[in-house]
Amino acid sequence: MAIFSGSNAVSCRQAKAYMVIGSETVELFYAKSLKANYKKQKKEIRALGNAMTAFKSAGGTGSGTLVIYEVTSRFKQMFVDYIKTGKDAYFNLHIINEDVTANNGRESKVLVNCNFDEITVASFDTSDDVLEQTLQFTFEGIELLDKFVE
Repeated sequence: MAIFSGSNAVSCRQAKAYMVIGSETVELFYAKSLKANYKKQKKEIRALGNAMTAFKSAGGTGSGTLVIYEVTSRFKQMFVDYIKTGKDAYFNLHIINEDVTANNGRESKVLVNCNFDEITVASFDTSDDVLEQTLQFTFEGIELLDKFVE
């Protein structure tokens, strides 16, 4: 019988994230949190003689949220460039979850063709002591490069 050991739980604080735009790789050392989800789209399937509705997977959508400490204007510049030129910025996000004290290695994945949805261009709040930016995005693919050891 296998027993889970708490030492194998992977610490979130050891994560790393990189944004790859064309040939440029930017480490997101100022990232506070990142969450990305894939949601299936399902079609209802109804059949005579069956009181239950069945479901068939028919694609899906990828979306996420990146929260950063606002220490760069890079993301605002991406939106300004889009507004001025119409050229949108697509990029890949490479996320690595690894905890050297855990025995299960690391998981590394790439979110492909990410694109930000919106950005706050100006803000301040006298009750907060640091500026943060929440960036919602979509993505069009997922690559799983490294898998945790089970």
